[in-house]
Amino acid sequence: MEPYETLIRDAQRRQSLASELKQELTQLGRAEAFESEIDTFEELAALLTRRREQEMGRLRSTKERLLQVGNVLALSSSALEESLRLQGDLNLSPQDAGVLASVLQHLRSENTDESSTEPSCFVNRDASDFGDPDIEERLAQLGCQIKYRFDDGLASVQSHLS
Repeated sequence: MEPYETLIRDAQRRQSLASELKQELTQLGRAEAFESEIDTFEELAALLTRRREQEMGRLRSTKERLLQVGNVLALSSSALEESLRLQGDLNLSPQDAGVLASVLQHLRSENTDESSTEPSCFVNRDASDFGDPDIEERLAQLGCQIKYRFDDGLASVQSHLS
């Protein structure tokens, strides 16, 4: 959901800027001295709108590809309870504790299945919160590495596929 929130916030900011720019161009268009330069700025306003559409399209495409190959972890009541403990134990925000609790519960459920010997990798760019040695140890105990760069996560997955 965070990428959507970021895109929406950026899109709203750009839309506001484009609206202000269009209003200003309308005012400037009344003076013949600026008439030749207005087209350039109108293209900029259109670019801001196109940019949002492109970003939303890329996000949709990425989401669809991820849903084809990934697992969506449910936020269960037991994960919510664990997240409350993690907030206190590890001084995590409610959001980060919820993410970690869901990941830990997923790893535990995967580890109970004896046929599951797949290595796990948790990719999260938030090294300032998830870089805690206690968190890394909890994940490692369940056979999971944490990677703080997406390209490192991709390299880890690719190395296990080959």
